[in-house]
Amino acid sequence: MFGYVRPLKGELKVSEYELFKAVYCGLCHTLGRRYGLPSRFVLSYDLTFFATVITALSDDFSISRSRCIASPFRKKCTACTSSSSELAADLTVLLTYFKLEDEIKDKKGLSKLPALFFTVLLRPFYKRARRFRPQLSEKIKKSLENLSQLEREKAPSIDRTADTFAVILSDAVGDAGLDEKTSRILQTMFYHIGRWIYIIDACDDYTEDIEKKQYNPIAYRYELSDSTLPESIKSELEITISHSLACAASAYELIDWKNWEGLVGNVVYKGLYAVTAEVLSGNWQRRRKANERPL
Repeated sequence: MFGYVRPLKGELKVSEYELFKAVYCGLCHTLGRRYGLPSRFVLSYDLTFFATVITALSDDFSISRSRCIASPFRKKCTACTSSSSELAADLTVLLTYFKLEDEIKDKKGLSKLPALFFTVLLRPFYKRARRFRPQLSEKIKKSLENLSQLEREKAPSIDRTADTFAVILSDAVGDAGLDEKTSRILQTMFYHIGRWIYIIDACDDYTEDIEKKQYNPIAYRYELSDSTLPESIKSELEITISHSLACAASAYELIDWKNWEGLVGNVVYKGLYAVTAEVLSGNWQRRRKANERPL
C-alpha cells in the first residue's frame, strides 16, 4: 500500500503511541498467522489505521507481549488477533495483489519483473483472502478495473479517478460487522480518506510519471507536461484535498471514540495534514523514511 495514513508522532502522548505500535504489531502477527511470513512484508500504515478504527469500535481489543522476527529477543506489546485485525489483514493482501497486477499492466519490458515476481509470490495468499472475503474481493477488483479503464482512456478528471479508488476503503467497512449507523459514518470517513490517498499519491508521483510518460490525473486535468508541478496548481489541489480532509473530520466527530480519541484524532487532524504539506513541498520521500525507523 501507500503508507500515507499515519499519526503525527511528535503530537502523540506516549500511551497513544504505544497503542498505535500495538495495533501495528498485532496486524503484522495476524498477517503472519493468516498468510505466512512473506505476507508480513506488505504491512502498511494505511491499513494499520484502518485496523485501529475498526478495533476502537468493535470492543474486541486485548494486548499480549510477543516476540517476532523484527524483535526476537525483546517482547513487545501486541494487539491480539481479532476480527478487526483479520479484516485489515485480508484487505492488505487483496489491495497489495491488485496493485501489483496494475503495475504489471502499466510497466513495460524488464521494469515489470519485480511486480511479476511478487505477484507470483502473493498469489496463494490472494486466493486465500478471496475465499475469506469473496464479496469484498469482487468489489475491490471491479473498482480497480474501472480505475484502470479510466487510466487507459487518459481521463482528464481527478474527481472520477479519485472516486473510483475512494470507494474501496468505504466498501471494506461493510465487512466489519458494525451497527448500521456507525458503518455509514465510517464509510463516509474512509471514502474521503481514500479520495485523499489517491490525490496525494498522484501529487507524490507527478514528477516520476511525467518523466516516464505514465498516466497522472493531475497532468491530464491541467494539461501539464513540465516535470515540476506549478505552485498555482498545488494551491488548487490543496483546496480539494482540504475538502476531503474536512469531510473525513466531520464524520470522525459523529463517533464517541472513548480511549481511542487521542490516537484517531491525531491522524485525522494532524497526521494527514502533515503528510499533505510534506508531499506538496517535495520533502515527503526523505522524511517518510526517517519517520518509519522508530517502529
